[in-house]
Order: sequence, then C-alpha cells, then structure tokens
Amino acid sequence: MISFDACLAIVSLYLAFLLRFDFNVPVTFVNFTRGEFGYEGDSIETIKRNLPAWLRTQNRVVSGDDFEAFTDQFSTEFNGKIGKSKAILRNYGCAANVVDLYILGADGDDGLAETNNELKIELQEAIDSKKMLTDKVCIRNGVVVEVDVTIDVTMDKFYRKFEDEYRERVDRKTIGFFLLPNWDYEKTLRAVDLLKELSSIKEIASVDINFQTDVAANSGETVTTKFFEIIRPVSIEINFEFE
Repeated sequence: MISFDACLAIVSLYLAFLLRFDFNVPVTFVNFTRGEFGYEGDSIETIKRNLPAWLRTQNRVVSGDDFEAFTDQFSTEFNGKIGKSKAILRNYGCAANVVDLYILGADGDDGLAETNNELKIELQEAIDSKKMLTDKVCIRNGVVVEVDVTIDVTMDKFYRKFEDEYRERVDRKTIGFFLLPNWDYEKTLRAVDLLKELSSIKEIASVDINFQTDVAANSGETVTTKFFEIIRPVSIEINFEFE
C-alpha cells in the first residue's frame, strides 16, 4: 500500500510536470434543466422602498400588513423571491386565527408568476418562526390577470415628423403607470387613470384607451379583479393618427 506521503509526492511531481507547459484546457458546462427562480439580491432603490415597511414589522408578523410586508421582501438564493402578496385574515368562528396568504413570485424586473414549491416551503418556515403561535398560515397561489393595452393617440399633423419622440414618451408613461409597486391585488384598471398619466403631454389632442383580457365581459375601458387577482400588462400597442 502506498503511504500518504508517497501519494502527496506523486501529485506534486505531476503538478510540477503540468506547470512546465503553457496550454489551455477547454471546458464545457451544460445545463440539463432550465435555469430559473434565482435571485441576485435587492437594488439600492428596492431597499429604500422596502425599508420603512420592514422596520414597522419589528421582526415579527402579527397584523395583515405585517404578513404582507414580511412576505413581499422574502427572497431565497436559489428559489427566487416573492413579487407580490396579499394577506386575508379570517375573522369568524373557529377560523379566526387562520391567515390566507396569496403569493406570486417575481418574474424578471416587473413581472409576476406562480412560485415553485421550494420557495413556498422556505416562506412557510420563515413565517412560522415569526408569527404568533396561535396563528395558522395557509399559503396559496395568487392569480395574474393578463391585459393587452391598446392606445390610440390623435395629434395635429404638424407633429407627424416627431412621431418617434411622442411614441417614446407615451410608452414611457404607460410603462411607469404599470410598474409593479403601483399595483396591488383587487385593484381596478381604469382607462381614465391611464389617461391622467398621458394628459401631461399637452400636444396630444385626444386618446382612446382599450383593455383586452381573456374574459370579454371584463374588457374595454375597465378591468376588475377579485381579492386574489392582480393586473399585469402583456402587450402595449400604441397607434398614432395625425389630423
């Protein structure tokens, strides 16, 4: 049997042999499953926005606001982070201490999607360590109401040569209107609210806004949601007409 010292000497000689040569060894890495749900950490702006709510919870979850503040800031290294949550506190009979926590995971910078089971398990464990002993938390999937947005803009023909500029301005204001921090579960989408955002562009003569969802009856100028639903835009189409 070769002793440990002999093995170490052999390895040292082999490494010394390799170091005598100047060459590159090509290495290929292959993912056999799709990479998803990773999280690189909060930006400075996100920390500034979330810090007041985090301080209010004082490292415990008691009220509905506490549950949402804690959950909205929950993240994992490998299983992603929570994008938006909604806590519903049951206040009747034997279910008075039950909290239904509806969650959606962060999908990119401003999107939402159903979370994986691993993230739910980690969230459940984290909440159990902070909640009151008498509370029972049921984690459920929230629902995204996907909306296609169509904006028809009418302007004087004088501004035709500036169409690209105005298109960019309308697009920027529309994207700002739909930023995730501005939206909560059960919030109604109204064309008049988006129109207010666009009204600062004084050169626009008129704007016609239409929303389209999978449910025809819940389309048009108003889109409503249930307490476990939240609106997110899928596409934004901007059309210009010059008169």
